[in-house]
Amino acid sequence: MQNLGVDPTAPSIVAKAILAYLEFVRSPNGRLVVVVLSLAAFAIIVLWARGGARHERWPSVVAASLMTILVAGIYGIAVAAGWWSGAYFRTPALVQAATLLPVSVVAWTAWLAGYGWLTARTRRPLLIYGMVALLLTLAVGIADRAELSGGLVLVAEDGKTWLNALIGLGMMFVPVLLFEGIRRGLEQDVLP
Repeated sequence: MQNLGVDPTAPSIVAKAILAYLEFVRSPNGRLVVVVLSLAAFAIIVLWARGGARHERWPSVVAASLMTILVAGIYGIAVAAGWWSGAYFRTPALVQAATLLPVSVVAWTAWLAGYGWLTARTRRPLLIYGMVALLLTLAVGIADRAELSGGLVLVAEDGKTWLNALIGLGMMFVPVLLFEGIRRGLEQDVLP
């Protein structure tokens, strides 16, 4: 941990978990495990989409995958431009991709599965999702002020992470719109 250029006595459990992860992926075996787990996560998502209510699942996975491509592009630009920094962003690009891509696909798929669940049970799923997204944005701002990552993951200057969180708030509805478009398109193709 001393080679990572950070204080290993960071107080938060989040910072300690990030440090442990960074130490793990510094080894070739750690990198291999991350890549294998990444591939397994993708396989599980595809298997999940093939079962059950396909009219809900495939649109979720496709929209989540498209959103992940967008997020990966933004991520790459932000890291290359130096906007995002910290020990995590100095790990090998393969490890970052193997971490970002499956986590992003799984998170967006879960986000959309929740939205699909809400659409079947409420009349105002977008309003509910708007409130959830607002709470997530607030949580990011609080986590930034509490410095939970201990400087290991810096996505903005001190106290300005909320701006990124607001952009993220808007981005949370892009996959919902993609999902709705794909789902409605499939319903029109299936129905006479």
